[in-house]
Amino acid sequence: MLHINSGSASNKTLIWLHGLGADSNDFAPFFSNSCFNEYEIILPNAPHRKITLNQNFEMRAWFDMKSLNLDDLDEEDFMKSSKILDAIIVDKLKKNPKTKIYIGGFSQGAALSIFYGLNSIYKINGVISFSGFLPKFNYQNKIVTKPILKVHGIYDDIINFQISKKTFDLLSFSNLVSKSYNMGHEVIEKQVVDLLSFLKET
Repeated sequence: MLHINSGSASNKTLIWLHGLGADSNDFAPFFSNSCFNEYEIILPNAPHRKITLNQNFEMRAWFDMKSLNLDDLDEEDFMKSSKILDAIIVDKLKKNPKTKIYIGGFSQGAALSIFYGLNSIYKINGVISFSGFLPKFNYQNKIVTKPILKVHGIYDDIINFQISKKTFDLLSFSNLVSKSYNMGHEVIEKQVVDLLSFLKET
């Protein structure tokens, strides 16, 4: 697990989750941008597990995936990974109870972030999804008021843009900021501006 700006005097912490097969180093260059200096960034590692979609090859992953149509996900996987986030948040709040907590991620990390943001017993001030999707589980909240930023590439060939959009249509969001760019399964410089704007407004 990596910490960026751990000495920041601000009361703002962003927990950022990497994608399938990546690790905590994947987004270190992105968050090393001086624009994020007032935020403490925590980059945890997913555990190693076998991924059905990738011929049971073992890699870092927040949950198993059987196909790219985003069906057949196991909610238990999400619950287990959520415990990792619980531990991080509990530790952070012990050190600074006034910390505003944000959670976000890329691809798989984005999906877990949304799941966690909708189910956590802790106050999450905002959720960010880069190239992610809403896991197709039963949620108690029919209308979601929590601030959520969703950014996706129109030409994403991993998490299809339209398939992802349909997952978000399963719930009603009253505070959703949705943006799309002419990009694939990637992160571009404009998303730095999107993320900073979202964090400052929430």
